[in-house]
Amino acid sequence: MIIESVFNAKQALFTYSIPELLEMENEGRLETRTTRKENVRKLRSYITENYATGDIYLPPLVASCQEGELEGKPSRLVVIDGNHRLKAFLQLETYILKGMSSVNDVEYSEAINLRQVLDKIEVPFQIFEGLSIEEVNQLYIDHNRKGKKVGLSKRIAYDSRDQINVVTNSLLNANGQLKEAGVEQEKNAVMRPANKNLMSLAQLRRIVELFIEEIETGQKTKRDVDSISKEENYIELVNSWLEELFMLYPVKTIGNFHESMLANFPLLYAVASYAVDSIGELAFEDQIKTVQRRMRNLSAINWERDQDVWTRFEGDFKGREAYFYLDPSNSNRRALIDWLQQKGGE
Repeated sequence: MIIESVFNAKQALFTYSIPELLEMENEGRLETRTTRKENVRKLRSYITENYATGDIYLPPLVASCQEGELEGKPSRLVVIDGNHRLKAFLQLETYILKGMSSVNDVEYSEAINLRQVLDKIEVPFQIFEGLSIEEVNQLYIDHNRKGKKVGLSKRIAYDSRDQINVVTNSLLNANGQLKEAGVEQEKNAVMRPANKNLMSLAQLRRIVELFIEEIETGQKTKRDVDSISKEENYIELVNSWLEELFMLYPVKTIGNFHESMLANFPLLYAVASYAVDSIGELAFEDQIKTVQRRMRNLSAINWERDQDVWTRFEGDFKGREAYFYLDPSNSNRRALIDWLQQKGGE
């Protein structure tokens, strides 16, 4: 326990076990805010997937208590920030009971393992004493509205648990041609035609996600679950696709929308979708060969922006230059893929 007085409000750090928090909730001694089920589910999954290694990094919850209750450990709290985290911790008991009644051996084993450590989990709280309702509400706003969100580039660079981020980061750092073509790392989208980077970091991540999901979906139908490709295979496969892509159009100008239609992301994404479609059930070597063959089958296409063929698809003429921008809708993506399959002979 650490007690300090900051800005005329006494505050302290305490930890509470899951059983303590469950008892407080059942007895109405935890006042919480409304939560979203989706956010709680994501946090619960984060906890259950990482508790075994101890790799759970969550900031302390923030709460307030009545005047004088910091003389000891407060037994009644108003939760200001961290309601979703709290709800995720409180749902662990129900999660365990559900797993222990499951006929699935993996779910049952996970539930037993979590049961053994549940009582040892300590949830940290930063507790302020004697705050008024107005101060509680202001503190809630300050925590949830004025905190700076971690940028996408930082999340990709540092989030080693996310397989998509790991592969994206490797491509970004190691692929020389991709660096030359340009990846916009500060914005989620690339403003055409001024920005001549081929794609944004968010768009590169979408392409990586497309490859990984396509492969993993196909591999779920295989009996040998140990054959699932590792990250190195994903990296090699996407690198292979990028190498073929830069054979279709010069790497230095592929992101220049004044001349290259591949700078229009809906088309670039459709090309990736065409290349990787239904390759998941193939052996890794055949996945590489299939992507290479399909990309090379597109070599006869004129990718210049001023070709009339692009106006067959959904889109609009925009900007001072009145360039044609393809619509990013799923229906347009499907139409583009169908057209690419016709051109590629697939």
